[in-house]
Amino acid sequence: MSTETRLTEHLTLVDGEVRCRCGHVLGPAERNFKLGALVRERPLTDGNPTLRDPALYTDRAVALRQFICPGCATMLESEIVVDGAAPQWDLRVG
Repeated sequence: MSTETRLTEHLTLVDGEVRCRCGHVLGPAERNFKLGALVRERPLTDGNPTLRDPALYTDRAVALRQFICPGCATMLESEIVVDGAAPQWDLRVG
C-alpha cells in the first residue's frame, strides 16, 4: 500500500518520491525536487512589468527562475535568483 502526502497544490510525496499531480517523478524526497524539473530563467521584469530594471540598483545579475514539470508543463514554483545561484531548497521533506 502506498503512502501519499500532499506537499503543495501541485506536489505530493508518494513512497519516498516527490511527484507532480500528473504523476511525474521529480526525484527522491532526500533531494531538492527542483533538480528534477525543467528550468526557465527570464528577466525579473517578465514576472512583473511594473518593476524597474534591477541593473539600476545592483551590478549583480538578477533573474526570475521558474520550475516546470516535464510531464505536464505545470509551473511548480518560481524564485528570484542572484548571480545564477543554485535553486533554493525550500521544501525539505526527506
